[in-house]
Amino acid sequence: MKTPVIGRIALFVLLLRSAPAAAADDPLRLTIGDPSRRDKTAPLVLDGITETATGALLKPSDLPSRLSAVRILFVGEEHVSVESHAVELAVLRELSRAGRRVSVGLEMFPVDAGPALADWTAGRLTEAEFLEKSGWMKHWSYNWDYYRGIFVFARDNRIPLFGVNVPPELVSTVGRKGLDALEPAQRALLPERVDWDNAESKRLFQASFDEDEFHGALPEAMLNRMVQAQATWDAAFGWNAVRAAKASDDPKSIVVVLLGQGHVAYGLGAERQAKLWFSGKTATLVPAAISDTEKGRCAIESVQASLADYVWGIPEEEDPRYPTPGFATRRVENDGQPEVIQVDKKSSAARAGLKVGDRLLEVDGRPTADREAIRNAFADKRWGDGLRLTVRRGDEKMPLDVVLRRERPSPCKPKV
Repeated sequence: MKTPVIGRIALFVLLLRSAPAAAADDPLRLTIGDPSRRDKTAPLVLDGITETATGALLKPSDLPSRLSAVRILFVGEEHVSVESHAVELAVLRELSRAGRRVSVGLEMFPVDAGPALADWTAGRLTEAEFLEKSGWMKHWSYNWDYYRGIFVFARDNRIPLFGVNVPPELVSTVGRKGLDALEPAQRALLPERVDWDNAESKRLFQASFDEDEFHGALPEAMLNRMVQAQATWDAAFGWNAVRAAKASDDPKSIVVVLLGQGHVAYGLGAERQAKLWFSGKTATLVPAAISDTEKGRCAIESVQASLADYVWGIPEEEDPRYPTPGFATRRVENDGQPEVIQVDKKSSAARAGLKVGDRLLEVDGRPTADREAIRNAFADKRWGDGLRLTVRRGDEKMPLDVVLRRERPSPCKPKV
C-alpha cells in the first residue's frame, strides 16, 4: 500500500525535521474504520475480489450486481502499479457491460480540465493533442502509459471524464501555514463544510509512510497541518464526486472515482468527506498486493476487513514499469532554476550524486524551468537508459551522469 516517496510528500517535505525513526504500522492491518469490520480480517486471494462484509469471493463479473445500489464508487490505486490500473479498467468494463451509466472522476486532473477531457471522450483529439491540451505533464507526474488503457476505453465507450482535484498550491498552503492562510478564491474550491480533524485519519496518514520517510517525533502542530492538508485533498475529491452524482437522476448512473489508496483506505478519506454531503450509497474498492514468499517474505493472505468494502488481490510488482526522476523540486521565486528539495535515497539520481539544495539547470541539455519540463524530459525514458543532469551547487556548475537502473539488494557474501 505504501507508494514511492517522490510525488506523494513533495508538498510536505520542507516541513519534515529529523527525529528518531518510529516503527510504522502496517497500513493494511489497522484496527480503524467501520466498527463492524475493523476487528476482523478478510482473505486476500490472487485475482479474486473479497467482499469484506461477508467474506464472499467474487469474480469481476459479479461486481455490478453487488454495486447495483451504489452511486459513488471510490477505487484506490497505486499510481505506479500496472496491476492497479488493470483493476480500474476491469471495474469500468464490467459496470459498462452491465448497463450502468458510468462517469469517471480523476485525481490527476483539476476541476477546470473539463473541456480537454470532453474533447478526448468525443474523439476530437489525438493522444498527443490530448496530453498537450489537458496539461498531463503539468498536473500529473506519472507516465501516461500507466493510464492509457483507461482513457482509451473511456473514449471508445463515450464515458464522461472529469477532474476532482484542486491546485497543489492550495494544499501546500494548508500544509505549510494552516487553513486560515487560504485566499477566498482558494477556499471557494472546497465545500463549505469539511471534516478537518479525525484521529483515525491521522493514524492512517502516519502509517502510510515508511520508517525512513516519516520521522515519528514531529511537533504536533506540524503533524496536524499535514493531516489537514490531506483532508483538503479528500474534501475536494469527495465534494466533486458528490456534485457529479447529484447531477444525474438516472438510477443506473454511477460515479467511479480513481484516487491514490491513501484517499480511499478504510473509508476515511474522500468517502468520509462525501458522506457529509451525500445520502446515497457509496462504496470503496482497493487492489491489494500479495507478496511473494519465494522472495524471502511471508505472503500477505489477509487484510483488515475495514480496509475497503471490496479488496482485489493482485500480484506484487517489484519495481515500477517506468523510471521516475527520483527527486522533487520546488520553484524558487524570481529564479528560473528549480531547487531540489527531496531525493529518494534509493534512486538512480541519488546514486549519481544529486543532493538536496542543488539547482537543476538542464536534463539532457534541455532547460528545466519547471516540473513540467522535468517530467517531459523523463517521459520517454526506460530502465537502462542514461541521462545527464546539469546542476548548480553553490557557485559551481556540474554535470551528473545518471543511469536509470533498478536497485537490487547486494549479493550475499559467502561465509568464511
